[in-house]
Amino acid sequence: MSVNSEWIMRTKSVEREFLAAKWALETMIEETRQNPTILPPESERRDLRDALAQLNGTYVVRIFAILEMCFRDHWGNIGRTTEPIVKHLIDSIAKNNQLPTDLISKLQSLREYRNSLIHNTQIQASEFSVSEARSITARSISHLTKWK
Repeated sequence: MSVNSEWIMRTKSVEREFLAAKWALETMIEETRQNPTILPPESERRDLRDALAQLNGTYVVRIFAILEMCFRDHWGNIGRTTEPIVKHLIDSIAKNNQLPTDLISKLQSLREYRNSLIHNTQIQASEFSVSEARSITARSISHLTKWK
């Protein structure tokens, strides 16, 4: 199995975890509607709804973390010793691996969305679903060709 395939499989695994967690939360929200006593004493149904509302962002952050780990691994494997900020890392790897311009733009938008989630910034960032984030990430990883 290629290095690219291993990284892509990691993103797919996170997407499957998201789907399982979403199903579990939706199921528990419905179950607690019928039987609220199944919740632990320190929890409320609102906590489940809040978790469901935050779930997409949580898993987009995880998928982006895989992309960043992959790109940093690739960066080191091609002999680079610097640790550029993620924006510059994406641009440099994109240039060296001839990523299409539209994909670079989507990657940077995904990075901005991740930043807005993590840093709770007021920057207007386009939202991405877990599926979209995984697709952009997988497409980007598949372009990496210069592994040692």
